[in-house]
Amino acid sequence: DELRGGVAFVSGNGESTVLEIFSRSNVEAAAIAAVVGGGLMLLVATLLSRRVERLTLAARAIEQGDYTSRIEPGYDDELGDLARSFNAMTARFQDSFGRLEESKETLDAILENLGDGVLATNLKGKGMFAKPTARRLLGMTPERVNDIWRPQELPDPWEDFDLPDAVARC
Repeated sequence: DELRGGVAFVSGNGESTVLEIFSRSNVEAAAIAAVVGGGLMLLVATLLSRRVERLTLAARAIEQGDYTSRIEPGYDDELGDLARSFNAMTARFQDSFGRLEESKETLDAILENLGDGVLATNLKGKGMFAKPTARRLLGMTPERVNDIWRPQELPDPWEDFDLPDAVARC
């Protein structure tokens, strides 16, 4: 009931008949190989795109300030190396930002406990921070409740002392 192979006896132009039989089976084999190869390519592309998508999602999380985001490296290949590097980078970011926050809190505690008026400016002489005592002495009003003073021109409250000039000289 099944043809498993055999010999073909052909009279006349037998060479073309044999080539026709083989070319037909080659076309079928090529079609099967194309389907199988296409399926494997789709599978590999799907796996790679998922791994790249995880890297992209983690990068977006970092961009939005989530420094705890990590990626499972998966395989020991280039994308796995990239994921491990990404995880090391975010760990360093998290550590650095933690130290910065700690330093900021220390500085804020020091400034809050000072009884003197404290005024901080940027390099252009714009006021960046003023303690309540400094604001009161200079006749300033806070723009927000939590003692953050938005950058603005320094006032010149005294006739015999030019505060913007003194800041510029410092």
